[in-house]
Amino acid sequence: MATNKVRKFLGAGALLLAAVLWGTAFVTQLTGMDHLSPLAFNALRFTLGSLSVAPLLALPEARALPGNWKRTILACVLSGTALFAAIAFEQYGVALSGSAGRSGFITALYIVITPLLGMAMGEKSRPQFWIALPFSLVGLGLLTLTGKQGGIGLGDVLLLIGAFFFAAQLHIVNRMSVNTLHLSFGQLVVAAILSWILTLVTGQAPTWGDIGAAAWPVIYSGVIATGVAYTLQVFGQTSVDPSSTSILMSMESLFSVIGGAVFLGERMSVQAYIGCVLMLAGTVISELPSRRKSTDKPLVTERKMD
Repeated sequence: MATNKVRKFLGAGALLLAAVLWGTAFVTQLTGMDHLSPLAFNALRFTLGSLSVAPLLALPEARALPGNWKRTILACVLSGTALFAAIAFEQYGVALSGSAGRSGFITALYIVITPLLGMAMGEKSRPQFWIALPFSLVGLGLLTLTGKQGGIGLGDVLLLIGAFFFAAQLHIVNRMSVNTLHLSFGQLVVAAILSWILTLVTGQAPTWGDIGAAAWPVIYSGVIATGVAYTLQVFGQTSVDPSSTSILMSMESLFSVIGGAVFLGERMSVQAYIGCVLMLAGTVISELPSRRKSTDKPLVTERKMD
């Protein structure tokens, strides 16, 4: 019994640390674009991310070859394409927004968009969703429509589109019954390939000098916020129930604000901070446990490999 409690405690700590790494990655996304275009930054990030996740394929859970290659490849292509689109819109949104904290909270709306997208596909909504929705919408309004940064700008719109693609990617992952580690590695490879293609086609290929100048932000985003954070998530999810996992992962948005304040000196209006609190409340409420039959499959709503 004591061992289980210790493992659950360590698992919760691992998930919370993963949320810290993902949240503070918004800071490196901003600083990295001082020297790289958004597409070039993502190309390097996904490349490093896939390389850092590759060792996980040696784990016992990933050693067995896929039983259905076509299904696995299709899942990797669909999920990787959605992930590429999500991160691309997010990266351009972060660049235009210029705020790590603001970007993190708007992106976190994927947790509310996910069930909306599910309802559009015929899924039933949980009661918590309708309680969480007004919190999220009012919070978004206070965050974007008040203070010095008042008004919904193009960056905010791009971040919302990115959140939609995050939600789409989560639905793809939930509907494709393939090995999780195979999918995690494969989708990063697909996202890296698409990022490099667009980077080269648009004439945004980085120079070695640019890469060197942005080395630390790229390494942090690609290795730490992808490879390390995903490893922590895998460990945490083996010890913590799905609802608690989602709530812990939702703290990512909070740490994006803390990271922006500590490392970039970002400050927002009082109304904007209140909006952040309301959005965080909506996120947590939407992930609270509900009474469901044991045969129901809960929809995973934490971010995957971003």
